[in-house]
This record gives sequence, structure tokens and C-alpha cells, in this order.
Amino acid sequence: MVNTFIMSGKTSDFTTKYSPSIILDPGKKYEAALLSIDLYNSIPNITDKNNKFEYSTSAGVTWKVIIIDPGSYELSAINDEIQRQMIANGDYDKINNLPYISTSANISTLKSVIQISNEGYSVLFGSDSIGSVLGFDVDTRYVGAGGVRFESPNIVDIIKINSILVNVDIIMGSYVNGLNTSTIYAF
Repeated sequence: MVNTFIMSGKTSDFTTKYSPSIILDPGKKYEAALLSIDLYNSIPNITDKNNKFEYSTSAGVTWKVIIIDPGSYELSAINDEIQRQMIANGDYDKINNLPYISTSANISTLKSVIQISNEGYSVLFGSDSIGSVLGFDVDTRYVGAGGVRFESPNIVDIIKINSILVNVDIIMGSYVNGLNTSTIYAF
């Protein structure tokens, strides 16, 4: 006899309990298989703990803070949001219609790049800033000098999760990092 069980949840860690309980005959052998899994790119990398981008238009005398809404962002989307808010603040080259600060990826080194094209502008990455996601150290200030380019000292940390494990507590024989687990699938 074949049974199919469908489970769904809205969190990254959920448990499904069946009622009535599944009773397995201990005298028989059973197999379990994962037939399919549907996931969405909804693992947030920007939260309320790392969503601030602080910049100065006055060589560090005064500072403005951009708040990025929590969500799942790629580097280009982070750049687009920073530039959108800077334009809304009036902080851009109005003659050429270009922002004074841009972020991009160096795909060869897996690091990010901040380009500051105005001498009066600077960026500060505090403890609750987006700096760690972009690969920059906390409490570091980057000062513009007309076209200056800063590459992050660390690789981008855009994805906090490296693997997803699907566990089913009625199976055994799987090992994760040397420990016996009930993992039926990992990717």
C-alpha cells in the first residue's frame, strides 16, 4: 500500500502531526521518499537588524539614514532601493541624473563595490547597517573623493542559508556533519 502525505507551512521550521497517528508494523520494512518540494525565494536577507544605509552629503558633518524594508534582495535590488531613496531625498547629480553613490558586485571576487562620485559624500556602516550583507566591516566609514571605488574586504553575505534539510522523524540512516539525523533530503 502506498500513502502520500502533503505538508505545508509558512515558516522555515514547521511540524505536521497526523491524526490519527500513523501506525507502522514493526515486523515489516518500510521506505520513505520525497516526491517533490516547492519553495519560494522568500528567505529574507534584509531584516530590521541590518536594513540601514547611512550616508553623509556634508563630508561627515550630518548623516542621513535610508531604511530598506525587510525582504529577500539581490545586490542589484539593494542598489536600486538605495538610489531610489537618495533621489527622493534630492541627493543625486541633477544635471546628469545620476546618483552619487552606487553599489554593485565584483563577480570575480564575490565582493561588493561601492562607488562614491561626489567628494562631499561618505558612507558609514554601523552595527545595524546593510554593510555586513555587502561584505563590509561594521563601524567603517568610506569617504568619497570624486569617483573613488571601495571593494568590500569580505565576500558578500547575501544568502544566510547555505542548505535546506527536509527531516522526517520516522526515518533513520542519514548523517549530517557526522551526526545521525532523520534527514530525507538536503539541497
